[in-house]
Amino acid sequence: MAEEGSFLGISGHDDIWFGGTTELATGQLAWCHSLNEDLTLTGRIELGSVAAGGGEGGGQASLISKMDMAIYSGFELGLQQSAVLTGNDQLTIWASQPMRIEESGMVLTLPSGRTRDGTILYQDHTANLTPQDRQIDIGLSYGIDWPEQDASLQIGIMHSFNEGHVAGQNATAIAARHAIRF
Repeated sequence: MAEEGSFLGISGHDDIWFGGTTELATGQLAWCHSLNEDLTLTGRIELGSVAAGGGEGGGQASLISKMDMAIYSGFELGLQQSAVLTGNDQLTIWASQPMRIEESGMVLTLPSGRTRDGTILYQDHTANLTPQDRQIDIGLSYGIDWPEQDASLQIGIMHSFNEGHVAGQNATAIAARHAIRF
């Protein structure tokens, strides 16, 4: 995939705030391999980059005056077992890393004052966009279908280590879904 547009969905009118365009390039590889009749190994890897484009704008009116290329990654590995308790159920375990910037930084040019004659003064501030750690999620889900009743049930639990790619932040989520089709 490739795109030219705003960076992370940020754009301004006439390039006043975010000066110029960006160029996005990303690739994703996903696979699914049956180990036997009921056991499947799945995986996904994503790599990409976002770089400042050559659009007009910037200068002292721009909030982001310099943007390094952002390189990001994500992955997921899972194992699915069908027919665990019945012929219509499935147990899945997985480990994944949500999209994470591997390296990037920016320079923010912010108004910092005004002279007596009204000239606006600006000051540059650098920001490192690389997170301090890597979020890893592990999860388990169980789902069952009841075709004769047009219904299904799925329950799951996921634990995130270093949630939000912040060292030491952990979180656990539990979810359930019951669907009836009519």
